[in-house]
Amino acid sequence: MGDAHLRKFNINIGSKSHARVIFLHSEAQSNYIYHLWDLFEPYCATPPKTGSSLIKESNKLRHKIGFATRCLPCFDNLYSLFYLNRVKIIPSNIKELLTPVTLAYWIMDDGSWVGYGVKLSTNSYSKKKVLLLIEALNENFGFHSTINIGNESKSQYTIYIPRKDITSLRELVKPYILTSFLKKLGL
Repeated sequence: MGDAHLRKFNINIGSKSHARVIFLHSEAQSNYIYHLWDLFEPYCATPPKTGSSLIKESNKLRHKIGFATRCLPCFDNLYSLFYLNRVKIIPSNIKELLTPVTLAYWIMDDGSWVGYGVKLSTNSYSKKKVLLLIEALNENFGFHSTINIGNESKSQYTIYIPRKDITSLRELVKPYILTSFLKKLGL
C-alpha cells in the first residue's frame, strides 16, 4: 500500500520469471531506506543507490535513494496478491493482512501528521478500495477513520485517522516506528 512496488518481467501463465520488490524514496528518507535494506539485504544483490530525476511540472530535480531485491520465488505470492495485470490493487482479504506492524510501515511510508490526526495517502486507489481499507482499519483496530478527498477532479482519496484514535494508534504502532518517523504520529 505504500511506496514500495513489485515487478514481474513476464506475467504469462507458466512463466518461470519471478517477482522482485523495489523500494524508492526521496533522499531525505535515506535512514528509512537503510532500515529496509537491513531487513531485505539477504534478498538483494546490490546496496541502495542514489539518483536524480527531473520533475516536469516544476522543472526541479528530485533526489532519490532506493534498492531492489533479486527476482525470487518468495515474492511471487505477494505479487499475485497485490497486482492484477501489472496494476497495484488492494486485495479483498486486506483485513487479514493489516496488523500493527504493517500499519506502522504504512504510516512511515505514506503517513503524515495533519491537524490532530494521521493522514494516509491512498491517492492511486479508487474510492471503493479506499473504503475497503477504512473498513479494515476500523474493524481491526476500533478506529473511526474517514475518507477525505485529496483531489476530486483526479478521483484521489486519502484516509484520516482522527484525534480520538491517536492514543490507541500510538500504542499499536510506536514499537515498530523508527524514531525519526515519530513526527508522523504527532510526537
